[in-house]
Amino acid sequence: MNWVSFTIVTWLFLGLELGLRDALRLGDSSIGPSFVIPLLVYVTLSTPPRTATWAAAFLGVLLDLSWLLVRGSGPAGYVIGPYALGMIVSAQLVHAARGLVIRNHPIAIAVLAGLAAMVTHIVVVALLTLRGAGIDDLDFSPTGQLQARLFSSIYTGAVALVLSFIFRQIEPVMGFHLDRYGRHVR
Repeated sequence: MNWVSFTIVTWLFLGLELGLRDALRLGDSSIGPSFVIPLLVYVTLSTPPRTATWAAAFLGVLLDLSWLLVRGSGPAGYVIGPYALGMIVSAQLVHAARGLVIRNHPIAIAVLAGLAAMVTHIVVVALLTLRGAGIDDLDFSPTGQLQARLFSSIYTGAVALVLSFIFRQIEPVMGFHLDRYGRHVR
């Protein structure tokens, strides 16, 4: 994988995440798609496990730094870790399922993106719930968060279906080398 191309594509997809997610929200709810998680699925399907894990950690830290956590009585702040760990667990899920799917098929990318989003959100909510139960008075409702994030995961899978066609076009730029049977060539 070409890390320079990955960084540029990450910058574009993080811009979509921060700029377009609010515009695509369903009504007044917090249900909106993720653009970074489908990128993680695409990278994980196309790279070795170690590379996918590092990419997941990088993407997760960027998501952690872009999500302001509101506290009940004190100032808001950023917590590095929940999204990073969630993305790493999701990358492991996608890597385990990689042998069961057709790598370039849009439906495979959509389903795996939805599952990866669910796993990421479950890890994030679990870690923030544990953190809030300890020392912080977070303005955070685990049940409400899980419900909204479940629907956001389904929405992410639908967006990943569209993004899969873009991923196919940027594959040569990303440096993924495959033979005619879809196997990685070094």
